[in-house]
Amino acid sequence: MRKAKFLLSLAAAAAVVSTAAVSFAQWDTLSATAKGTVTLAKPIVVTAGEGTTYEATSKDAAGVSTYSGDVTIAAADVPEADRANTQMELTPQVLNGATDVTSNFTVSVERTAGSLTSEGAKTTDSNPDLSGADNTYTVKLIPNDNAEAKALAGQALNVQVEAKLVAKTAG
Repeated sequence: MRKAKFLLSLAAAAAVVSTAAVSFAQWDTLSATAKGTVTLAKPIVVTAGEGTTYEATSKDAAGVSTYSGDVTIAAADVPEADRANTQMELTPQVLNGATDVTSNFTVSVERTAGSLTSEGAKTTDSNPDLSGADNTYTVKLIPNDNAEAKALAGQALNVQVEAKLVAKTAG
């Protein structure tokens, strides 16, 4: 009987201790909230001017005209820390309605100031102004001397230049 009484006392004591371990007083602070602020970065926005008119600016010895027009591209809110590692890719395209007819022209993109390189249809400006100011590029179109290009004569063609910001590649 003593043994049973001892075990019962031990069980009662354990119950009191476990109940006391999870009971809280009304003045206890049992939670807290961490607070802070966040300021979201502005989104980078690339804009392009519209309504460029391409005019015949010169003719070569064979009488083929070069058509030129200036396009403006601006990139705003590029973080200062990212500007040195960002370049702008320009891809001109000549359209007859929805049909791409770029292959009927020699197309080039030039800039008075800046470092431009061309690879295929894409021209890359490795040092564009990324402060939100306009970057002005001259797009030149020379029709090829073939039947397909000659068939486009007299038609209003659309010229568009896609501008895209990309990270500079090592090399």
